[in-house]
Amino acid sequence: MTVRIYLDSKVFIDAFENDDVPVTRGRRVLEHVRNGGAIGVISELVVAELLTKPLETGDTEMYEAYVSLFHSSRTIETYPIDQRVLVRAARLRAATKSLKMPDAIHAATAQIQSCAAFVTADRRLLSALGINAVPLDTSTVENIRTLA
Repeated sequence: MTVRIYLDSKVFIDAFENDDVPVTRGRRVLEHVRNGGAIGVISELVVAELLTKPLETGDTEMYEAYVSLFHSSRTIETYPIDQRVLVRAARLRAATKSLKMPDAIHAATAQIQSCAAFVTADRRLLSALGINAVPLDTSTVENIRTLA
């Protein structure tokens, strides 16, 4: 069975918007997912987070790249923010006061969708999620492989 991993928006930002590095950590993670090494899971909130900057700056190429990725990907599953997610997010925030609502929504989605890990570059989230957090760094793909 293929491991399910939650992909924070920072994974995509690193992969798509870090042009000065030929192969970024985010690109490695997305390639691992695309090659069947894991199933990527995201909340609809990731889509909104990623589209904001291209819309703000008028970067239609980046906007289209993100929209295309989410519409055509067979290895990244997108889940809605429904009442179940919101109730779980509220419980997470009640238990961890420092957790912001968007992060709680991400964590709740990861938990509800039975993700083995949450991949993020946000260091403050690593201890607050209540699930196995995998930092986005040079060993991310190897760490994901150990979960399978």
